[in-house]
Amino acid sequence: MFAVPPQKLSAWRLLALGAGPLLLLALPLTGCAGSEGAREKPPPDQRYGHRYEGEGPAGRQTLRLTEPEPGRAYNRFPVPVDSVVARAAPFKEGAERVPVELLIKGVLPNRCLSLAEAQTERDGRFLNVAFRMRWPTGPGAGCARYERPYRFYLPLEGRYEPGDYTLKLNGAVYPFSIRRE
Repeated sequence: MFAVPPQKLSAWRLLALGAGPLLLLALPLTGCAGSEGAREKPPPDQRYGHRYEGEGPAGRQTLRLTEPEPGRAYNRFPVPVDSVVARAAPFKEGAERVPVELLIKGVLPNRCLSLAEAQTERDGRFLNVAFRMRWPTGPGAGCARYERPYRFYLPLEGRYEPGDYTLKLNGAVYPFSIRRE
């Protein structure tokens, strides 16, 4: 469902609605409010390329994919995911497509787990991502439960034109849109 922005009322319409005296008091202040062209920066988690190194807000550690320990056996499981934000680079003049990255957040259930792989397949406007963690098996592989909030940045291959896309991450669907602002 899309939110519909309220319509802007022109000064003449406000006068016709009986807001004349209030409007006349407010008109001299409108120049101080800035222009429609001036935009606020989106929050860091929505900005393409922004990274927290180490620990970010809410104690989330920035994790990377790691290599397995040689000679050790592992089981692989889907990574638990709480939220996903698709972040597109700004369109530069003349650009028809831009790079996109995902900011994935979740909580790993113990300290022994590590991020193993993120395999991406793309078919037009549909993306399928298998995001896996590894858990050591065998002797000495016991791990105490210890929740580890994480964040992971996944650059997507290719470039994306404006439009609506469907991301399927570990079986869950996350629709997102790329807009030329």
